[in-house]
Amino acid sequence: FTLRGRNFQVGAQVKVGGITAICTDVIIAEEYDMIRCLAPQAAQDPRIVPNVTVTLSNPDGQVATLVGGFTYLPPPPTIFSLSPPTGPTTGGMTTTIRGANFFASDGRIPEIIFGSTIAETVTFISSEEIAVVVPLCPACASDTTVDVLAINPDGQFSVFEDFFIET
Repeated sequence: FTLRGRNFQVGAQVKVGGITAICTDVIIAEEYDMIRCLAPQAAQDPRIVPNVTVTLSNPDGQVATLVGGFTYLPPPPTIFSLSPPTGPTTGGMTTTIRGANFFASDGRIPEIIFGSTIAETVTFISSEEIAVVVPLCPACASDTTVDVLAINPDGQFSVFEDFFIET
């Protein structure tokens, strides 16, 4: 990430959420000063505390603070498999989605979409498993495949391509 501002000094240190960032040299320019940094690993789960304070400390003691100035994103969900990997166009069958980084937040669970149809019955089991009742697929022809999309409450998503729907 890059910080831009005024009155940065060579040797300035940057902290993100209280943890020191690794930064390159300060660039002093006419319009603004700049320092590029590598964000440290989040101290807390970004699903719980995504926004953290950024602090720049100059060698002469001047300090600039931007509350909530950096946002950590949790890793996106990943779908590894569906079991069983097939389902009828009439829907109604439960399939288990296995993967990583699924999460529920404030009573919201991942949304699951088969093709363009949102599944109405979704059970969040863990960060690695979701049970879902396959929805009716009236537009599906025999031997049709559809993509399955898992969308976490933070909007990040994963696509499992070519879930097979049989008649």
